Amino acid sequence: MSGKKKYQMNSFYKVIQKIIKGCDSFLNKKYTYLMSLHAAPMIDDKDFHFHAEFYSPLRSENKSKVLAGFESMVEVFIIDVLSVELVKILR
Repeated sequence: MSGKKKYQMNSFYKVIQKIIKGCDSFLNKKYTYLMSLHAAPMIDDKDFHFHAEFYSPLRSENKSKVLAGFESMVEVFIIDVLSVELVKILR
């Protein structure tokens, strides 16, 4: 790994660490989070930038959201029903 890439990785790590510590401090407890990393769909895409998004799996202090991590990050809702059961429902 080149020196520039090591520097970038280390910088990214430090930023993520600051965000998480800031959330821990703000909430006065360990912050539970889902982190989504987004990269360009094509390697030479100049219009897209790499970025990270943070989501809380909680809808209030002690209540979890219904959505799973993947569903929250891409806004795609997955039905957790067996196909056999779904066929019965749809008929």
